Amino acid sequence: MTSTTDRMKIAARAALKACFGLVLMLALRQVHADAPAAEWLATSRPPPGRVEIRYEVRWKGVPGAEGSYVLEHGNNRYSITANAQGVGAFGLFDQLRIHQSSEGEITPKGLVPKVFRNQRGSDASRLETATFDWGAKLVSFAREGDSSQASLPAGTLDQAALLFQFAFATSRGAEFSLPLASGHDINVYEISVLGDEQIELPSGSVKTRHVRRQKGNRQLDVWLSLSAHLLPVRIRFDEGNGVTEFLSTTLTTGKAISP
Repeated sequence: MTSTTDRMKIAARAALKACFGLVLMLALRQVHADAPAAEWLATSRPPPGRVEIRYEVRWKGVPGAEGSYVLEHGNNRYSITANAQGVGAFGLFDQLRIHQSSEGEITPKGLVPKVFRNQRGSDASRLETATFDWGAKLVSFAREGDSSQASLPAGTLDQAALLFQFAFATSRGAEFSLPLASGHDINVYEISVLGDEQIELPSGSVKTRHVRRQKGNRQLDVWLSLSAHLLPVRIRFDEGNGVTEFLSTTLTTGKAISP
């Protein structure tokens, strides 16, 4: 029989996995052969030099975790730091702590990652790293003592950089393919942009751009704030056995601003 503690642990894992795994893919679905490659145009209104977004994470409507992203950029360089952990009873589980980071350059086509790191729990041996060598067109992966290399397609983003790419560059077309790197591999996906919608957040009503991925009974929706540089303020993932939702509670740039 599954104990209450085990059920809570499973629920928290599902919530955090969606937040920093499936959700960080930002409404991606497997690419079709005829999908066009991504084309990016520099935005005329990049975000301020420092942005912090905090989220309440709900699993089947129940708050179970909290997360945050911090973006810092200047002199054509950027860094992104993401953290998540369970709250209440869920906070007792070390393996539910997640840390990610991305560092790289900013170009007219958006973000160009140099190093991506991902770690679950406090055990340093669980750190996985992707290092991008754009000159050699290679990405090097290191994970739990193992290492490997793969070819590096033009325009590849990592999981953390992807969420902030839209703040620095706009895309042509509503559907296009994009290579995405995790800490151990690269896969090509298709992004679909649906349109603009007004949504409700704990901080109030916000106009957003809605992005969706759907495959069978699994659906992922992401809303990017039109008044705050296309930053992600609401994320909703439905695997068919329950909905995980991420609602921005604060979005700050040295002083609080409305998302």
